Amino acid sequence: MISETQESGTKRRVKKDTSERGGHSFKDYFKRATSQMLVLLLLKEEAMYVYQLASELGKRSKNSYTMSFLYPVLYRLESLGYVAESHKEISEGNRVRNYYEITEAGREYLEKILSEYDDMLEAVQQIRNYKKES
Repeated sequence: MISETQESGTKRRVKKDTSERGGHSFKDYFKRATSQMLVLLLLKEEAMYVYQLASELGKRSKNSYTMSFLYPVLYRLESLGYVAESHKEISEGNRVRNYYEITEAGREYLEKILSEYDDMLEAVQQIRNYKKES
């Protein structure tokens, strides 16, 4: 939502926070920022198909980390050479399951972003726990 405000005789457009009214929440942005890292982390353990990835994310996070946009994440990782389709299987319901695996480049990228994630997490904690000296 965009509104206009009057400041010193000039109009300025201000975008209001819509996270509570259908816009993206902090949680949505966080998931988007960490989705590649978590998909690669799971694929480092074993090759998986999309529903298996989604189920594992939900299981490990007690269903607080669910993603409905895993295909675009996988396609992006595949286009960058970080994952590859490993094999296909036909399920009992005659559905094709495309399994994905992490590549060596994906392993290297994962180590890099895990390090960056840890550094950022530590910086946020330092900011949160900062005690101003009197």
